[in-house]
Amino acid sequence: MIWWILGVLVALVVGFLVFLQVKFAMHEKFVRENGQPVLGVLLMANETLYDPNGDPETPGFAVIGFEKPTPDYLAAMREVAARLAELDALGEAPEFSAVEREFAASLKNVNHTQGRRRRVPDEVTRGESFYLVDLWIYRERLPEDWLEQRVLACMATGRDEGEVLHIGADEEEAASMFAAAGLV
Repeated sequence: MIWWILGVLVALVVGFLVFLQVKFAMHEKFVRENGQPVLGVLLMANETLYDPNGDPETPGFAVIGFEKPTPDYLAAMREVAARLAELDALGEAPEFSAVEREFAASLKNVNHTQGRRRRVPDEVTRGESFYLVDLWIYRERLPEDWLEQRVLACMATGRDEGEVLHIGADEEEAASMFAAAGLV
């Protein structure tokens, strides 16, 4: 009797893992077919990403923008990411506006939510349209100098809402964006 129960449990676990793999493959296919290439600047990731022997994939937050990549645009994205890091660290400080303090409070929710995209307030972006997104970061898809540059290649659907996928640095779309942004 116990073997039968264990067999059913193992079958359920295996079935669930297969379901997750199929769901991920469908998600990736959808984003690749319906999305557009966008640059991302890594804001933060699970600490295991920074360990060379850490997890091969991990959740993280990145700043993305939908404009054509240029060196100036990448510099603006990096500035916004630095400002968000400052807000995360010092968000309750009185020198920040109410909007900045409110957005800083939302940064405290570090639980990964697939598909979450938050428009960064104009007070932080100086009028540029940037988004803070939750995404899975894959170590094998990172450029060699990712730790120094903190730049990711992504595909994104929609504008104010949609899905974001981290794509490989060696893919054609990534190479094109990196070159346009002055990274190559």
